[in-house]
Amino acid sequence: LYVALLLRRRLLRLGALLTPPRLSDLLPLLRGGAAMLLRQVALNVAFVSATRRTQLMDPTGVAAAAYSITNQVYSLGVVVMLAMQAAGATLVPSALARGGGGEGGAAGGGA
Repeated sequence: LYVALLLRRRLLRLGALLTPPRLSDLLPLLRGGAAMLLRQVALNVAFVSATRRTQLMDPTGVAAAAYSITNQVYSLGVVVMLAMQAAGATLVPSALARGGGGEGGAAGGGA
């Protein structure tokens, strides 16, 4: 539907939609994506390692259960933080574009 509207308003050419981007245009995205992927792999290795070590500490499983609950709370906190980050990444630029980031604001540093 969106592509049809763009085509109708002549804001998009079908040929431009079907041609792949040049490698030189993709390299910055690939570099950033590789860095984010490496960060996520490091986090996953750290969490799996910590979980395994917790399981080895206590053969009864009590420590592993407590650690699992802590991981769930942490995961919930991460979801909330990412939601706030996405909202901030959307709202702050739009407020600045409207002129809402003036000198007298709380973060504006005005006198």
